[in-house]
Amino acid sequence: MADALLPELKSDTYEIYVGNTANLSKLFLSSAAEALLAINDRR
Repeated sequence: MADALLPELKSDTYEIYVGNTANLSKLFLSSAAEALLAINDRR
């Protein structure tokens, strides 16, 4: 994750998503309902 995080920090990116957070962010952008279901299934 550090390999993905460091370039974003160097470029002053305000929204940085790596690992599972990146996957969840992509899912949320395609379907908020599916993202909520995915979050609830992890508990």
